[in-house]
Amino acid sequence: PTNGVNSIGAFATSNNTSSPIQVDINISPFLLGCTGSSETFTITVNPTPTIDPISDTTLCSSIDFSYVFSGTSGATYDWTNDNTNIGLAANGSGNISSFTLTTPFGISESATIIVTPSIGTCSGAPEAFTITVNPTPTVTANPSANQILCEGDSSIAILFSGLAGTNYQWDATPSINATTIGLPSASGNGNIASFLSTNPVGSSITTSIEITPSLGACIGDSITLDITVDPAAFVDAGNDT
Repeated sequence: PTNGVNSIGAFATSNNTSSPIQVDINISPFLLGCTGSSETFTITVNPTPTIDPISDTTLCSSIDFSYVFSGTSGATYDWTNDNTNIGLAANGSGNISSFTLTTPFGISESATIIVTPSIGTCSGAPEAFTITVNPTPTVTANPSANQILCEGDSSIAILFSGLAGTNYQWDATPSINATTIGLPSASGNGNIASFLSTNPVGSSITTSIEITPSLGACIGDSITLDITVDPAAFVDAGNDT
């Protein structure tokens, strides 16, 4: 009702809008036909805030991540994080500022973020989402130095290491040089086995090998090694005299 007599009984508030609703209540006292001074007070009903749904996400470590929350106009957001190994603090207010995703133990990390919207003293239903961080692989070559060979020498096998399960893709450029010096192919996966070097052109030949580590959908930084094959020396004894 918009008016009444005597006390205002308890009632359940409602606000189906996205903004606060204010109502001014004017009270006038009556006694034996006499009216006293009126008094006015205000009841403000804030909307119960909501937050827009947030999808789970899977990302690679070493990249930056941030998130801007949205929902009821004027809402603020408080959040908690149950796994700080991903690089995010245990709690915070407002949007999630940019931070670098981490996997400090070289394994996948999963964190559940719970976000609670509020307007004034009114809190809405929390929204939970998961951030899964997969490790970005690295690669180490052994030996790590460039190789300089003489034609006919066997190369030193190149062994790659990194996180368990990492794939090592290598590509040689120029590709024609790779097969010219004796590599079985200009690209491959895994370690590079020893091979017998060749040089049919009579001058030094170099091929650069780029090795790129990948683990699932995460690709790490590449490294590059050079293999050079010099022509074999020979002596021209000339004609007999």
